[in-house]
Amino acid sequence: MFFWCLLFGSVSWGADVRLAILEYRAPSLRKEALMILNEELRLGVQDGIDAGSVDVVSKEQTEQAIRVMQLPPRCSTGGCELDIGRNMGVDYLVSPTVINMGSLFVLRVTLYDLQRGAILSSESKNCGTEKDLFVVNRKLTTTTIRSGFALLKPSASMAETLPEEPVVAPVEDTDIIIEEIEISKQVEVALKVGVKAVYIPAGTFQMGCDTERASQCGQDEIPRHDVEISRDIYMLKSEVTQGLYAKVVSKRPSQFLRCGDSCPTERVSWYDAVRFANALSEKEGFESCYDIDGRRVLWNEECMGWRLPTEAEWEYAAYGGESFLYGGSDSVDENGWSESNAQRRTHPVCEKKQNAYGLCDMSGNVWEWVWDAYVADGYASRAGEMVVDPKQSQGNLRVLRGGCWGNKGHRNRVTSRLRYGPQQRNWAVGFRLVRYK
Repeated sequence: MFFWCLLFGSVSWGADVRLAILEYRAPSLRKEALMILNEELRLGVQDGIDAGSVDVVSKEQTEQAIRVMQLPPRCSTGGCELDIGRNMGVDYLVSPTVINMGSLFVLRVTLYDLQRGAILSSESKNCGTEKDLFVVNRKLTTTTIRSGFALLKPSASMAETLPEEPVVAPVEDTDIIIEEIEISKQVEVALKVGVKAVYIPAGTFQMGCDTERASQCGQDEIPRHDVEISRDIYMLKSEVTQGLYAKVVSKRPSQFLRCGDSCPTERVSWYDAVRFANALSEKEGFESCYDIDGRRVLWNEECMGWRLPTEAEWEYAAYGGESFLYGGSDSVDENGWSESNAQRRTHPVCEKKQNAYGLCDMSGNVWEWVWDAYVADGYASRAGEMVVDPKQSQGNLRVLRGGCWGNKGHRNRVTSRLRYGPQQRNWAVGFRLVRYK
């Protein structure tokens, strides 16, 4: 069961920034254990911001404050962090959770950005014993705070584009076997767990938003420019599913666990995605495409293993050789899950119309990480010439493509772009992989 946290303090950080902290509350833990966890949480926040002090508010005062806010009953089980933070008038909110899953505890600390209405950073750790909670709690909190505040650069509001929150469950590792089968004119790579990839031929296309067809082109989507994808690739037919993710790395980080193995995995960072790609390559007998050292990731561009698509590869594949606004149609509801039909959750992959290449959910369901770093005016330098296999490796933020279940339709267009920190996780963000043929 997920037990929500009660407010216990706030701290000034800098001249005008206010940060509030929520308290661990889990009836399955001893009162003494909770006291230690909350003290370590406070110290972890102080370590993370390197300034100020935390004034603890009593539980009685906190409960009174929440009653005054008149929050709905659902808040007793979590999900109202943004409501509470905004009612308090703070800029940032730290929310910890501890979940007793029988054989282990799952510890998570999340930093909310109230100005943007989004998760700024979230870190979790599996702990085998109550004692382990005490060992990792302070460091986990510090890591969450530092990684979150490191991303505080000017950026677009995430309120419309990215929703919030999750759970982690361990899974027994299972071998997977991959075989290639030919289906009519397409070549598919099929995993025994049911996940497939489709063949995408090399070719040329116009990348970017067509201002004559779309009235809501973002400034970072223009100008349209000619791009050549010089090599054939295989691309996973759908986003990486919860089932595949569990088979390969023995984790289930998704918020929507009840959706099941056929639903896209979410709550994964860009770093999680590249690590998964290496793990899948190893399972299949391919070389790993990424050299990963902490947060330094180098891509061997000649590697034949699984990897994230470049932004250009993703858009080229999403069009499917056609020119629809969405991944296979001009109707957002026909091709994917968005605000209008998703009921605020993910759905099993491939339930909507596929595009001409046979790819599912290129519009909606979950945003998808790509390799590229975000450059706002990156398209401007490409105008007027054919660009071959463009990519952008240097930058603090990474690009997301495809839109999600919580977006209005125009955000799920094939050309729509979103920037996000590579260490951030969100329940509307997943990924799919490619490899060279």
